[in-house]
Amino acid sequence: MDINMFHIPLTHYKCSWWEQKKQRLLRHIDTLDMVQGDEQVLSDYRGDNNYINDISDILHDELSWFAHDYNCDPRIVRAWYERALPYMYHPTHNHGHGGYSAVLYIEYNSKYHRPTNFIAPYDHFITGEQLTYEPEVEEGDLILFPSFLHHYTHPHTSEQRRTVLSFNLTVNMDNIPLSWTDNKPSHMG
Repeated sequence: MDINMFHIPLTHYKCSWWEQKKQRLLRHIDTLDMVQGDEQVLSDYRGDNNYINDISDILHDELSWFAHDYNCDPRIVRAWYERALPYMYHPTHNHGHGGYSAVLYIEYNSKYHRPTNFIAPYDHFITGEQLTYEPEVEEGDLILFPSFLHHYTHPHTSEQRRTVLSFNLTVNMDNIPLSWTDNKPSHMG
């Protein structure tokens, strides 16, 4: 008998009232300064990030579903938009410990775009090869995953832009990674 010792959840929701939510999100993006940083995509990651309450309001239904499914009180701690133009990509990274991270596909066409790819925290037990997973997503899909999980995007090969909203959320306000906040640890003696 085989027993699966480990399980890594990926929660996948189709957003309710998607067209209305999409218009609100796109109007919101139009007010932001998007710059290309270390992540090789256009992003407002280093910006003020003062729209968490708006995002929580827009995604109220989906956050309620997550709260029900996991019997928790999820809170968005940090959020940012990313936009990929030709040849842009997001290299492999993770978001630390302490909660979940999410990707909402705002402008996405599976004919031209590829979703976020995930790397297992262990290799194939026989071949030693890296295990990856690429979920099937559509525009308006929201995926949530443990923030420690390494992930990336492939280089964007389409002239059609790809836009996502990413965010970190905690299910325990007493266990928020400092990197998710403006509070940085002091290295003074």
